[in-house]
Amino acid sequence: MDTSGAKIWLPGVSDPDTLDAASRLCGTTAMRETRPRIGPRDAYPDYYTRHPVMTPEMIRQLPARHALIIRGGMSPAIGRLPMAWNDRRYRHARRIGQTAARLTLTEELAELLGDDRPAARDPRPTWNTGPGTMPPDPWDDHPGRYPWQ
Repeated sequence: MDTSGAKIWLPGVSDPDTLDAASRLCGTTAMRETRPRIGPRDAYPDYYTRHPVMTPEMIRQLPARHALIIRGGMSPAIGRLPMAWNDRRYRHARRIGQTAARLTLTEELAELLGDDRPAARDPRPTWNTGPGTMPPDPWDDHPGRYPWQ
């Protein structure tokens, strides 16, 4: 953790040593405090005290989908963590069937498998796929039967 340029803490950290280290890395700030003015106006001037920017309790209780981020010599920040599945580009890729990487068969593996490999299927089947239109699965022990039957 010492050599990383950016440090990120997610909510729910329960280790006291980790929380104390994160709080110390956030540092302290000077806050102006006023005393009650009972006597003459200049008798009790305002004063500054140092307070931690983030206490261990604040770090542990971060809101869901938020994180404490400390990068280099910059001030700490609370960032919102976006969810990839809410991104419109990901939803579009999922709709057209491009969310998973395409795997290619290497020559060495093709030699090992020989003729036992299954026939290639269309990665985007049509909406009219049913028991009669689906090609048989070469790895299926009980062709034509479904597990729920």
